[in-house]
Amino acid sequence: MIAALLTLALISPGPAGADAFVKQAEQAYLSRDFATAEKWYAAAINAGAESADLEYDLGTAAAQGGDLGQAVLHLERALKLSPWDADARENLSRIREKRVDKVVGQDLGDSPLQRLLHGLPVPGLSWGFAGLWVLGFLLLALRRLRGLAIASAAIGLACGGLAWAADRADAIPSGVVTAPVAEVRAGPDPKLPTSFEIHEGLKVVLEEREAGYVRVRLANGLEGWIEGQLVEGI
Repeated sequence: MIAALLTLALISPGPAGADAFVKQAEQAYLSRDFATAEKWYAAAINAGAESADLEYDLGTAAAQGGDLGQAVLHLERALKLSPWDADARENLSRIREKRVDKVVGQDLGDSPLQRLLHGLPVPGLSWGFAGLWVLGFLLLALRRLRGLAIASAAIGLACGGLAWAADRADAIPSGVVTAPVAEVRAGPDPKLPTSFEIHEGLKVVLEEREAGYVRVRLANGLEGWIEGQLVEGI
């Protein structure tokens, strides 16, 4: 029955349906049926109700059900939508302690600067840069309020720099290993020997794709190729 309803969720998306799926997920979660709650939350998101709160709920349900890869993936997505969500960050930190892989170095995207950049409104900063820059030059052209003109241009330039940096940070594709084990090879060829293994819940940078494989980079700088189906993008 549940499988049939979830199939219907995928073919008939919409806000009303999403609300119903969320209620089903909440009921399943309260009943401690975390696997079913995870499926209903996913159905709600697929129906177009994506939000930081739903990604958080889905990640939390996955964590409670022992699905480490999906838990990290959706908590990372929650933080991408709401970078300063303290609850999501705390839950993610706890789940990371359960990972098999203990990579030396700070997790990707976890530095205060990276969090700041991910939380900046790029469109607003871009418009601020354009407006203040033009205002500064107009004031200079009119030979009025020279100090204000210079300050306006300087602030506009700062806004432009922040917009560029935030856009660059958002453009770096990252993902989470969702399979229990992923064999890393030196190239996109299953005949190549396994260089090392990585495990579910590990966050990686997605460098490039080829022949069904994706080249990933770890926080410690190690790189290699894994099957594309074993990792999901954030």
